[in-house]
Amino acid sequence: RARSKQLSGIVNGIDYNVYNPKTDKDIAVNYSVEDVIKAKAANKTALQKELGLEENPDAFMLGIVSRLTDQKGQICAEDVQLVVLGTGEGKYQDMFTYYSRKYPERVSANIFYSEALSHRIYASCDAFLMPSLFEPCGLSQLMSLRYGTLPIVRETGGLRDTVTPYNEVDGTGTGFSFTNYNAHEMLAIIRYAKKTYFNDRRAWNEMVLRAMKQDFSWDASAREYEKLYDGLIEEEARRKEAIRLQQAREAAEAALKEAEKALELAKRAEEKAIRKFSGIEDETEDERTETAEVEADKTPEA
Repeated sequence: RARSKQLSGIVNGIDYNVYNPKTDKDIAVNYSVEDVIKAKAANKTALQKELGLEENPDAFMLGIVSRLTDQKGQICAEDVQLVVLGTGEGKYQDMFTYYSRKYPERVSANIFYSEALSHRIYASCDAFLMPSLFEPCGLSQLMSLRYGTLPIVRETGGLRDTVTPYNEVDGTGTGFSFTNYNAHEMLAIIRYAKKTYFNDRRAWNEMVLRAMKQDFSWDASAREYEKLYDGLIEEEARRKEAIRLQQAREAAEAALKEAEKALELAKRAEEKAIRKFSGIEDETEDERTETAEVEADKTPEA
């Protein structure tokens, strides 16, 4: 905080060629922002079939691709379809496995990592959960936005910077967020997202379109780096110009002082000449002392 003015933050980017729902070979149905709503429903039913979940395109499907933590286990009792991909501490892996056996039509626990499956989760789920304790930037929320899957995040670090929380009053937002790191707030925002999905599908679909139109490509990040470097170059140029002007000002002041000394010597010489021409007595002892002091000031130091 003490050096906040000297620090700049630039969001990570993702490869928009690799994470591209229009050309992604790992998903069931390719799509773009023009046909995302219908295509996501088709991808959802394909993933439900693949994972043995109840095949229902209207179900609210929530995805997790991350290390597994205890807070996420609370969701398994909710009336949502939950697709988990990732590994973590043994007790959490066991917990998700337990819930997947208890609710096989609603919970799919995939305790491993698969790049291809992660793409299908991004393309198929309605929302993507990322309740991080801290996150300098984060990538998964950027990938979910790219695929039109609305992030549900905790407001920390890069998650707060990249996900605009839904505001039902003015119809803005690209996802949902909560503030404090606890299960109560997380479950509350999941229920709010689910309520929006079922009760205001038009607002939800508009949010999906806004999410897909966000630009978190490396091109966008590169432009921010260019702005930063251009600003640094301009700042350095201003600094050098300020130094040049200061040096010029100091040189002018020194020249003015030398001119004032020379003028004083010339004045004294003129007065001396007038006295000599008029037959007036030569300089007094005080005048000679003053002249010597002026001459001494004029002499450059060694």
